[in-house]
Amino acid sequence: MQLDAAGQPHLTYCTNVHPGETLGELRQIIRGPVSEVARRWRQEYCASGGVLPFGMGLRLSAAAATELEGPGRCEEFRQLLQDRDLYLFSLNGFPYGNFHDGKVKDLVYTPDWRTRERLAYTDRLARLGDAIAPRGQALSLSTVPGGYKKHLDNESVGQIRERLLQHAACLLEIRDQRGRSIRLALEPEPDCLFETTRQAAEFLQTEILGKAGLASFGKRTGLSAAQSEIFLRDQLGLCVDACHLAVAYENPESALGYIQSAGLRVAKLQISSALSLELQGDEGDTAQLEQLADFDDGIYLHQVVARSRDGQLSRFRDLDDAIRHQLANPQPQQWRVHFHVPVFRSALGLFGSTQQSLRELLRYCQREALCDHYEVETYTWGVLPTALRGDSLTESLVEELVWARDALL
Repeated sequence: MQLDAAGQPHLTYCTNVHPGETLGELRQIIRGPVSEVARRWRQEYCASGGVLPFGMGLRLSAAAATELEGPGRCEEFRQLLQDRDLYLFSLNGFPYGNFHDGKVKDLVYTPDWRTRERLAYTDRLARLGDAIAPRGQALSLSTVPGGYKKHLDNESVGQIRERLLQHAACLLEIRDQRGRSIRLALEPEPDCLFETTRQAAEFLQTEILGKAGLASFGKRTGLSAAQSEIFLRDQLGLCVDACHLAVAYENPESALGYIQSAGLRVAKLQISSALSLELQGDEGDTAQLEQLADFDDGIYLHQVVARSRDGQLSRFRDLDDAIRHQLANPQPQQWRVHFHVPVFRSALGLFGSTQQSLRELLRYCQREALCDHYEVETYTWGVLPTALRGDSLTESLVEELVWARDALL
């Protein structure tokens, strides 16, 4: 939905919270939980009881995207959305394959941006988004931050740059032929090629907008270096995930200020909050560490960044690694855990959240009119400890949207 706020931003939640890898499952998600969330949202937001179009942040797996290319299927899908007063403004192209059943862990970053598979998938999403979204609606498309660092080698940065420029050429073709603006949004995440917003911004500045990047794009498209820079600054930007930013201990205002000063675009902001806790380094930590193990779901990576009292940061690949290290080497630390927790919760039993960092991020974005695509992304409702899940996923998602709306207005 579009908010009556500076820049008239769009707000929604990401459908990656709903398990579904095939086109048939996706249709059921639209008919079922998405339509129900939209109905409940309208009850909360439309005091007059009117019908307000409900924007969508759509997650399309590679399998569903391929199916959707079949004859007539895009038209059918677009009609399915129209019949329910839904419209598309953002795509989540991060998880390529299975995202809910079984062990996902670092497979979520594969195939990465070195590969033809990632390029073909993202090109397909852009074309499908253009076919489905309302005429004149700009789209954002979030994607993996290059790749998972341990999967990469010395040749990877150049390979990633060239694949991204190939995709940018696809976006240029769509814009020139169809008039649609589609912005690719690189999403920094711990342990990836871009762990922080600054690292992602520096990659865009040096690799995409640097001499080699502009020359490569110009060779592909026939644009001059100046024309290439204008297009790439507009169409390749960042997806700022508030949870990831907080886990990296980035200061929201400094991070966004750097993006602004570099003349780059925040194409999408994911409204999310991380788990946090304070450890004293003594036996009093036992209860917290025991309960923290309940968040180790065995499906997703839950990277941990620990900050000591003198400000030093220590990074752990996953939650179990961090717990084992703390038990063997007890010390006072603050932990931030890459586990998306409900954005409306500032406290979760013995733990806290990074909600305050999220509030600061949203205040800055709205003050500066820095972003117009906002997406609540708490995809972890199904793996939260039972006591924190709430009675109804629909009601929890609506509560998150109401919290986000109020924080933005």
